[in-house]
Amino acid sequence: MTDPSTEVNESLPVRLWVDVEPPQVSLFSPNPGTFCGSIIQSGVDVSRSFQFTNTAYPSVVTVNVETGGILGPDYVFTNSTAIISVTLPLGRSTIRATSTDAAGNTGTFQVQGDDCTVLVGEPPLVAWNSPTSGAILNAAGTAPGSGTLQDADANTAGWQGDLSVTVTNIDLAGADAAGVVQFKIEGVAVGAPIALSSGTGSNTSRTVTLAAASYAGIPDGAAVDVSVEVTGTQEAGGATLANLLVDTVAPSGVTDALAAVGSGTGDRRRTRVHVT
Repeated sequence: MTDPSTEVNESLPVRLWVDVEPPQVSLFSPNPGTFCGSIIQSGVDVSRSFQFTNTAYPSVVTVNVETGGILGPDYVFTNSTAIISVTLPLGRSTIRATSTDAAGNTGTFQVQGDDCTVLVGEPPLVAWNSPTSGAILNAAGTAPGSGTLQDADANTAGWQGDLSVTVTNIDLAGADAAGVVQFKIEGVAVGAPIALSSGTGSNTSRTVTLAAASYAGIPDGAAVDVSVEVTGTQEAGGATLANLLVDTVAPSGVTDALAAVGSGTGDRRRTRVHVT
């Protein structure tokens, strides 16, 4: 700085930081690991309390819910944490939260890189009858083992067997009359869609089976995901069996056998056999 007398003076140095770090906003309650991706069984809109936390202060956090492409009202707070009551309409909703700090940096709420979605409604509930979770499927030509499902066709590679599920929480006399079931292996449809009405049971519960002869079977090799989707109902439903393994390895032969018969008076009936 120079004044009219041409004297010069300098100010003390000023340190400046450029803030480029986006704030982090997260869902503290309910637990996002269990809430996101869940189903809330209800025939009407529901309200839920959410506690969000925010790493930057001051900042503005905006929370809203998008359902069917329609964005709901904004819920705004400026503190580092807040508990807000949010309405979740019928249908599949995405819960969004955005934090903007004083420098204009923006952070968004996600769960492991994905949006947090939740379904409010009364979708069909699907339970697997065969196979079941964790089942081991015997391939053609292998001997049956404990806890495994035997191959229905020993002359064809892979595992051939019925796929069966029970679908509940339906109303075949009403809105779910046109419901169908589609089985899939690794996301690819197998067999034709099966009408719920063709299954066995009642108007509120039907068991549907895809016969082994109606599809090519589950292939040998790496573990696969087998899933089922229920559509044509008022709400869609489904269930997945993850990492089903087709066992193609037969047990090894006997490597050691030992038989011993007792000797001496009174020991002639005592026999011991050891096999490994």
